[in-house]
Amino acid sequence: MYLTIKLLSACLIGVAFTPSLASEVKSQNGTPPNLILIISDDAGYVDFGFMGSKEIQTPYLDKLAKQGIRFNQAYAGPTCSPSRCGLLSGHYSQRHGFGRNCGARFDEPNDGFPNGVATLPSLLKQNGYTTGAIGKWHQGAVEGVNQPLDLGFDEFWGLLAGGRSYFGNSRGAAAIWRNRTPDPNWVTRESKLPPDPKKGRYITDAMGDEAISMLERFTKQERPFFLFLSFTAPHTPMHAKQQDLDQFPDLPLKRRTQAAMQLAMDRASGRLLERLDELGEADNTYVIFINDNGGSPNSGINGELRDHKGSVYEGGVRVPMILRGPNIPQGKDYDKVVVHRDILPTFLALAGGSIPKGLDGTNLVPYLTNVKTTVPHELIFHRHEGQGVAVRSGDWKLINPKNPGERGKSDPGHWELYNLKSDPSESQDLSEQHPERVVELKEAIANWEKTLTKNRWGQFGKQDRNYFDSFTFSSTVDNNWDNQNAWHKTGDSNHKTRMSCQDLYPNAELVFPLTDTGYKSTNDLYSASGLSAMLNRLEFTGKGQVTLSGNPIRFVSSLSNQFPQISITAGGHATIDLPLESDLPLSFLGEGSVTVSHSLNSPVVTISNQSFHLKCDAQTKVLKLKSTTLYLHSKQVVDGVLMLDSDVHLAVNLIQPPTQKTLILKADKITGEFSNATLKMNGHDYRISIEDARVFIVPVNTNQLQVGE
Repeated sequence: MYLTIKLLSACLIGVAFTPSLASEVKSQNGTPPNLILIISDDAGYVDFGFMGSKEIQTPYLDKLAKQGIRFNQAYAGPTCSPSRCGLLSGHYSQRHGFGRNCGARFDEPNDGFPNGVATLPSLLKQNGYTTGAIGKWHQGAVEGVNQPLDLGFDEFWGLLAGGRSYFGNSRGAAAIWRNRTPDPNWVTRESKLPPDPKKGRYITDAMGDEAISMLERFTKQERPFFLFLSFTAPHTPMHAKQQDLDQFPDLPLKRRTQAAMQLAMDRASGRLLERLDELGEADNTYVIFINDNGGSPNSGINGELRDHKGSVYEGGVRVPMILRGPNIPQGKDYDKVVVHRDILPTFLALAGGSIPKGLDGTNLVPYLTNVKTTVPHELIFHRHEGQGVAVRSGDWKLINPKNPGERGKSDPGHWELYNLKSDPSESQDLSEQHPERVVELKEAIANWEKTLTKNRWGQFGKQDRNYFDSFTFSSTVDNNWDNQNAWHKTGDSNHKTRMSCQDLYPNAELVFPLTDTGYKSTNDLYSASGLSAMLNRLEFTGKGQVTLSGNPIRFVSSLSNQFPQISITAGGHATIDLPLESDLPLSFLGEGSVTVSHSLNSPVVTISNQSFHLKCDAQTKVLKLKSTTLYLHSKQVVDGVLMLDSDVHLAVNLIQPPTQKTLILKADKITGEFSNATLKMNGHDYRISIEDARVFIVPVNTNQLQVGE
């Protein structure tokens, strides 16, 4: 039996700093400081002595926590390689199509970190730093594209893959690499415990050895250094040295192995930090320790936090984190939300470098020095493809734990709302009590989601995505969007494919061929976060008819900032019987005819079609009519400006005949000219008039009609 450890309270000792520290964050001697980043892999949130564990022994990391700041609300990604992408880039990994673990293929440039994106080591190199990485890479294996030396590191020793046996040699990306070459003969030097007599060399010990060797080389140079020590422990496979297992005789086997693996990882970290001190560099070095994601379900314990690695509940994304360095207060806690993406701008600021624009991380120095007393982040987002999406705002967290993910159809998921201050275990869903908060946070996710690109690969780097943005509907019979072979790549009818929610992202364009007999196409998809499917362009080609129905479409700007539009060719008629949403101007173009029969919500609607039938309520602030006949089938309100060209015609088709003066369109302001057309309806003549920013139809013979509005 072993104890379940309760989560440490986030309301611990507050960090008190003096404002003058902001100018003193550099090292004592005024030279740029050295930087060390240590990462553990899959450790449980409370599986450290400094996080309250009585089972897992981490004396060196406990000492590090006492010498610096412990972050009580630190976050990372929900799984290994996307989390590391966020750390290295300072961006949400989804901005780079990095939504799930990559593989480690030597021949696939699309697998892993994208080439051309600035990284923490590359930016530090620009500021005069020597850079080195030891241990797990898991960001791609293609030489010249995304191996460590391609992304800013001067030296590398470790594995390109995401895991390997802790004993002996392996092949391929799981082999041990020294820079560009596999190292077949890595040997563990002496540590405080000798190599296992039965199994031989142990990878965690070897990582410590190589880190110390790299440290010794770097300190002989006249340049500052950045050293990245990325352990595989305690990631699977669960392998431990017998000498370490013997330290935990009373724990169950799986838990005993976890404890032994973390003891080895802590020992290797401690040996590095002791050598740093022996070399006289400790007072000139900032050290950050962080776990890469939430604790693994194998044997890790996350305390009160719900769920585990891979999830977007707190147990999948909240991680232990420590910062130690010159002028950093000792033994303090920082209780505001920080994320692993903050490490890049923080280290860059400590190095005296310029912080790039557009990062999702923030420089923590002003917050840790009380120059800024607000929170570092108003909003943070989490998403793991197929495993959910979440947003945190202050103490509130909205989560869709089982969103459509990879192949989602018409299930938008189940939205839950939690207050993390009163309910850190996420056990009391408050969505029904606070529906306005749910709407607000769903909108925040929608705004974030439209800035992301789509996944560049499938599970473990499988190249099974649609690597194009324009889809043409293949069927000329009734069919759903998610159906097998319902689409083909535009311009290549032989390239048939199935569309997923991953494909409906800001650059997406859908093309529907029209037919004489017509057909119905049904949207049964949502976005990857369980919201309305995104689209930039909708095009109807040829002559004939089509009807679109089903789930809503959200029109968004493309990632290159092209405004959304719908177009139709001459001789065509499209009926759009699904909700249309856009928070940007939406244009209807072409010589054909369009009927919108469900709903239309956009701040600006421009209509330039030959004819346009509006059979639904439309919410818009500006309605621009250009060279069109607008057929109104219900009363409309424009909450802003109605803009009319001189060749615009209005055709009214109301279910009830007009009364003495029936309001058709209302706007705060009407600009342009309007044709003074006479309408015939139910045997009576009517004319269109504009009075006080309103468009009315007025009976010519008023004695025959009752007075209305």
